[in-house]
Amino acid sequence: MRPGRYDTHDIKRTAAGKIGKAKRPRNIVNKPNVFFRHQGPTPDIVRRPRGKGKSIEVLYQLVLLARIPKRLRFYEDAAKVVQRRMVPNFKKSFERAVRTARR
Repeated sequence: MRPGRYDTHDIKRTAAGKIGKAKRPRNIVNKPNVFFRHQGPTPDIVRRPRGKGKSIEVLYQLVLLARIPKRLRFYEDAAKVVQRRMVPNFKKSFERAVRTARR
């Protein structure tokens, strides 16, 4: 596994290797015996297991948000296409509408 991801061995994965929706941090933190532990440089989400003598399990280690730069310009390209094609298409459609309109 790559470093910097939120992942531990105490979270069971699906057969495809994904983390199920019920086991994601936002959903698991609302369960009993699960809480945040602010110890060290990054906070952890930990679970206190049932039974005596068992130590807490670290479910997730939270890391800082990764900033991913934009590489693809979907909105800018779409705006250019709309600007280039809108006027001719509108003229053509409007002329057809006027020609076929009932008076």
